[in-house]
Amino acid sequence: ATISKVLLDSCNQLDKIPRGLKPSYFDLIIFSLYDLVIFHCLKRFSAFIQEGNSLLQDLALGSVQLVSDCKSAVLPAHNSKATSQVTTGSLAAGLPFFTTGNMRCWGRDTFISLHGILIVTGRVSEAKQHILSFASTIRHGMIPNLLAAGKHCRYNCRDAPWWFINCIKTYTQYTGANDILHEKITRVFLDDESEAYSGREEESLLEVIQEILTRHCEGIHYKERSAGADLDRDMTDEGFDVEAFVDMSTGLVCGGSGLNCGTWMDKMGSSERAGNKGKPATPRNGSAVELVALCKSVVTWLSELREGGTYPYEGVEVKKRSSGETVKLSFKAWSEKIRDNFEAKFWIPRDKLEGEEREGDSKEFIHKTGIYKDSYGASDKWTDYQLRPNFLIAMVVAPELFSPLNARIALEVAEESLLAPIGMRTLDRNDWAYRGDYLMGDSEDYNTAFGFNYHQGPEWVWLTGYFLQAKLRFCAEEKKEEVVRSVYEVLSRVYDCLVNSVWKGVPELTNENGKICESCCPTQAWSIATLVDTLYAIELQRKEKS
Repeated sequence: ATISKVLLDSCNQLDKIPRGLKPSYFDLIIFSLYDLVIFHCLKRFSAFIQEGNSLLQDLALGSVQLVSDCKSAVLPAHNSKATSQVTTGSLAAGLPFFTTGNMRCWGRDTFISLHGILIVTGRVSEAKQHILSFASTIRHGMIPNLLAAGKHCRYNCRDAPWWFINCIKTYTQYTGANDILHEKITRVFLDDESEAYSGREEESLLEVIQEILTRHCEGIHYKERSAGADLDRDMTDEGFDVEAFVDMSTGLVCGGSGLNCGTWMDKMGSSERAGNKGKPATPRNGSAVELVALCKSVVTWLSELREGGTYPYEGVEVKKRSSGETVKLSFKAWSEKIRDNFEAKFWIPRDKLEGEEREGDSKEFIHKTGIYKDSYGASDKWTDYQLRPNFLIAMVVAPELFSPLNARIALEVAEESLLAPIGMRTLDRNDWAYRGDYLMGDSEDYNTAFGFNYHQGPEWVWLTGYFLQAKLRFCAEEKKEEVVRSVYEVLSRVYDCLVNSVWKGVPELTNENGKICESCCPTQAWSIATLVDTLYAIELQRKEKS
């Protein structure tokens, strides 16, 4: 029976109930109906969710509100055989601030969240549609930061293409099949300069992947279309210049500048009064640690697919712009280059003298030891050495890059300096730039005006999922049970937050020491997703042990 019929039949009995009992009866109707809806909703999830604990089931239920039909933010049709608008609802980055229009669907948020929101929850067909729809919008070798229904995409982030391909990898691992790689994609943009739907070319998803990798190795350089105040009223003209490339000698993916912010830490200053307008708070240019790891994860996977006969390309083949010389780089060699350079370029040893010897002229920037750098080769070199939680992402997506001993040391530092009640501090609280409370008002304070400190201390919950997964992955075998208990201690605090949330979700972030932040989304896709992923990792470890 439909909900409306059940409700109508139940309410028809109200005339037979004594007046004084009607409120109680009506309350019973609503609660019974609510329980019925929850019961049927849970039945639609995967066995992993249905058999999970109350935290897992409540997280999964919290994800439902984030995927829905939205006429102002549809997914573009991914091929000529599809209708002009697909029937799958689109994934909102968070509610209520990212509910509709151009601000609903973000490339990086979608592909960070897809595994926990749609894949392991059993909504695989919807996950597939998101992958294919975004694939159809490829331009400049990039996946859009803002999808805007495929018509007015904005390509101003360096991380979305790597999250995108890594998500395809996790999709194939979950489904146990590589069929999606051969799905046909009809491009929204025929080339880098064409208008949307001005002419369409069909290719497979694996060709889209190959184009992204090739374009990065060639070097990506362009100015955003429609650059100016109508696109972004705060950025300088130079801030619209996008650059991304691969250092072919090290295999490290690089890019960005000191005038824009191409990773998830993307706060652009907007206060004329404080003097931060047009200045990115966290440019993270050079080689951002999580992008390096995502690239490693991707090329290692493609090398394995190539060896198994599933992927037709051995690697990339590009022409040097300076000499016209053709350069070939196999996926296997690319993976090995990253592996051979990672620890040497990112690890800061616990012994300060050893660290200073390794860093040479840059030793003055070392203020924390036993950590992994946040980036390598930033234009403001001191920012490479700031303690941030992004290396935790790298530990999960490409654990093979890390020395287990060094990883455990870095995790201890992260637990001491970055772990908050439910989120991870985005900057070491002992850093001079740390400002723990995110407030959106204007002021004369350069560091906080109009929320300039968005990623300079406030505690983001999605990173907690990566911290917990990294702890599980790198803990010594004899401490496994102790670590699992400590993971559940953190998750219990998240559960308290979840059950008391009027949104029945997990927030984007908290202010200093877990204080509620009124300026953020009270329910956020990637916050829910990475916590679901954490519980999924625990379940996989349990199955492996048994």
